[in-house]
Amino acid sequence: MNKRLLVVLAAVIGGLGIAGTGAAQKANVMTGTPTAAEFVDALSPPRKTRGIRPMQAEQVAPPEVNLPIVNFEFGSAQLTEQARTVLDQLAIALQSQQLSSSRFRIEGHTDSVGSEVYNQTLSERRAQAVRDYLASRNVDPNALTSVGVGEADPLDPTDGAAPINRRVAVINLGAS
Repeated sequence: MNKRLLVVLAAVIGGLGIAGTGAAQKANVMTGTPTAAEFVDALSPPRKTRGIRPMQAEQVAPPEVNLPIVNFEFGSAQLTEQARTVLDQLAIALQSQQLSSSRFRIEGHTDSVGSEVYNQTLSERRAQAVRDYLASRNVDPNALTSVGVGEADPLDPTDGAAPINRRVAVINLGAS
């Protein structure tokens, strides 16, 4: 059973991952405990087809997966046991034939509680914690970049304090 929920984000959120592309942005929000195969499917670039003119590169958003299930406790960058289980599947996916030649940006996010400076630092620590964990599971650390975006780009813009906003997003940057 595919537990992936495809969410089309409204312009008010600003399009997770890519700003100013003009194309509708889509972000896969993974729920439950996704399998490695589901991660591969969600993070693989769109397939090229014959006879259809591809969009300009700047109009195509890279595949992105938000991991609200890799939740963090309030004010923490500590990975939970459930987060480790999910990240183990992600590590398998990132080592797959389909994704092993790609580079990935790991974005840490926070809720809007606390100062902007605090949330920025916390989001960086969260992204780094995920990057370090994936590297400990034999994912090439050179293929992973971690960044924090603080409280920007909440998944739930109507409730800045919502736990779903304390998450990590993984974005396929393409071949290395």
